Amino acid sequence: MENWLKNINQIKKFIILVMGMTVLVIGMLLLFLPGPGMLIILLGIVIIAIEFVWARRLLKKINKRSGKIKSSLRLKFK
Repeated sequence: MENWLKNINQIKKFIILVMGMTVLVIGMLLLFLPGPGMLIILLGIVIIAIEFVWARRLLKKINKRSGKIKSSLRLKFK
C-alpha cells in the first residue's frame, strides 16, 4: 500500500512538472509572438512551485525584485 501511494505522488509530481513546463514554453514563445509572455512564464513557474522547492525559491526572489522595482518606479514617477 505504501509503495502504491509513493507511485501516485511521483505521478502527480511528474504531471505538474509537465503542465508547468508546457505553460513555461508557451510563455517563452509569447515573448516573440503577440501575447502576455512574461505573465504566462510566471504562471508556469507558479504551477511548478506547487511541487518543487526550487521553483518556490525562484518565486520568492522574483517577488522581492518586483517589490524593489515597484518602489523605485514610484519614487521616479512621483
